[in-house]
Amino acid sequence: QHLSPRVDLITCVSPAVKEVFDKVPFFDADKAVVVGKGHEVAWYEGIEALDLQETFGIPTQKITIAVVANARRMKGMNYLTAAIRKLPDGLPLHFLFIGRGLDSKANVRELGQSGYADHITFAGFRKDVLRLLKAADVSVLPSVKGEGLSKVLLESMFLARPTIMTSIGGNRHLGVDGETALIVPPRDVAALAAAIERIVIDEELRSRLGPAGRAYVEEHFSAEVSAAELDRVYRRFLGLLF
Repeated sequence: QHLSPRVDLITCVSPAVKEVFDKVPFFDADKAVVVGKGHEVAWYEGIEALDLQETFGIPTQKITIAVVANARRMKGMNYLTAAIRKLPDGLPLHFLFIGRGLDSKANVRELGQSGYADHITFAGFRKDVLRLLKAADVSVLPSVKGEGLSKVLLESMFLARPTIMTSIGGNRHLGVDGETALIVPPRDVAALAAAIERIVIDEELRSRLGPAGRAYVEEHFSAEVSAAELDRVYRRFLGLLF
């Protein structure tokens, strides 16, 4: 339907989505424009962190790494489980998996063979994801494709959680590697493991990335920015019509 000649304008949540349209033969690239799906900063005010020790028994001295996703191949969970198996033993961390299907037999088997088998919690589907993210020390999303604009990454960064993401198209403009997030190549198990180890052992890095990530998304992905972009697009579009 998007390619119907009757469609005059397509708004895309990220440059990666626009690129998909632009590569279609005979498609008029001027039809597709980028309007980020901004978030209202006020949505994240007053979010109270859940007590992870009380709820899941996660020790307070552990660095809790939240992984929020539903079990789809595009989310790259097999690369994450492989990365966890590569981590050196003894890191003070605990993984909190949040979402449907992450406790699959394959994931449980792979994680059971790691040195952190006793430091993993599967929370399943939750309606209080923001409270869980606020309580976590780090947020990781190892997606390999298919992210137009990741809601989980935006939520994590608006909550000032230090974030590890992959350099797929939809994440390309969500952060600056080493400044506002750690960004690793998709499907790169060694790079993902190294990023996890680095963020766990470097307290200064965590304390710096969290606020820097929040400042970045507030500047580039606020509802006000999206409204201004949409206003500009509609004015240009109406100007072409009239």
